[in-house]
Amino acid sequence: MPAEIQRRFTRSAKTRSEMCSINRRMPKPTNEQLQPFRRLYRSRKRIQVSMQRWLF
Repeated sequence: MPAEIQRRFTRSAKTRSEMCSINRRMPKPTNEQLQPFRRLYRSRKRIQVSMQRWLF
């Protein structure tokens, strides 16, 4: 495994573990709380996809 790829992988793994620990500390939201956010995320994803199609 090349050193640069390994370095990048370990960095991403470190940040991922940090994120996991942060998420563990925060209270888990219920489905009712997440519903509007899920809808928003879906629409934002669609917008991103259309933007990508438009740009490239």
